[in-house]
Amino acid sequence: MKTIVITEGRFDAAVLEKIFKSANLLDKTNVLPADGYSSALSKAKTYLSVHKSRVMLILDTDSVYENEILEKQEFVKSYVNYSWYPDRCKIIWFSPELETLLLHNKEFVSAVSLKPVSDFDINIGSSSPRKTLEIISGKKRESFIPLLDNDTIVNGFLEDTSVKEMLAFVEK
Repeated sequence: MKTIVITEGRFDAAVLEKIFKSANLLDKTNVLPADGYSSALSKAKTYLSVHKSRVMLILDTDSVYENEILEKQEFVKSYVNYSWYPDRCKIIWFSPELETLLLHNKEFVSAVSLKPVSDFDINIGSSSPRKTLEIISGKKRESFIPLLDNDTIVNGFLEDTSVKEMLAFVEK
């Protein structure tokens, strides 16, 4: 049975499809972009309860503050009835957003940036990675997707702890 991977939007879905393809797991997933956070939760709840599917929900914390993140995590677990489906449901969080994965990949940053970017700049930009990437590249994030065909860049994502969790759940 394929794992249903639900993201908050099309960009996140495109990034994850490239990662699953690189890990030779694309055929074991069905990546579904939602139209935002609320839609993602609704889809996850439906796939868990009605379709009895294995679901991985990929969400942004939209915060860097621990108390706000914990509150959001508890709400999501309650909303999707996580405790009912611990073997079929996995929730992966990116703080504050999935673009953090891109911002912390040196190969990716080198490929998109208009000038050299220091580790200091990356750390400062970590509270708003999407905006930081758009500033250093001079482009909108949708233009980043073709860069994810580069094996060196995508292989860098495979070392990320959250990505390892995703891949392990799909392989299970």
